[in-house]
Amino acid sequence: MGKLITRHVVGTSAVVWHAICFAAQCRVEKAHYRYTAAEYNATADFVTVDDDAFWSHARPALHLRLPLSGAEDGKFMDDWFLFDQGSSEYIYLLNSTRRTTPSWAGRDAPHPDGPLYKLKKYYAWDKRHKLIVDVPRSGDSAPQYIFIPELQRLIPGISGTSPAPGMFMLDRCET
Repeated sequence: MGKLITRHVVGTSAVVWHAICFAAQCRVEKAHYRYTAAEYNATADFVTVDDDAFWSHARPALHLRLPLSGAEDGKFMDDWFLFDQGSSEYIYLLNSTRRTTPSWAGRDAPHPDGPLYKLKKYYAWDKRHKLIVDVPRSGDSAPQYIFIPELQRLIPGISGTSPAPGMFMLDRCET
């Protein structure tokens, strides 16, 4: 009987701890996302980059990790994007100039386009399903959902699979 009570208390504590962690505001730089189409093991997160070529201070970049030929073989493609808004309410993605690391050095110089260079639009919603119209900044509350409309069309060319349409949903928050 004592072991059963202990297991119940430990299990309940874990559930309460998880609820408290997600009830608190998850910061952009600690948020990790998963693609909602179960058959496609893509993830996203924000990586803080300090890139004097583009900004005078560190800013979060969007990091996408996409399976190349199915999640079972463990091969992924990583790509990074900065955010650009200008004076509009739309948030646009600027693709990294390197495929192996987030970099925007030499953005105006000729460089080869990556496979995700056509990704341009970024939409995010909070947990109340309210559209977030501001570019993510370090310290901001993380969006609950991220949607990149062009991604669905590009996935088959990258991975050879055609998953159901999806978006990225907040999966966990680093402590």
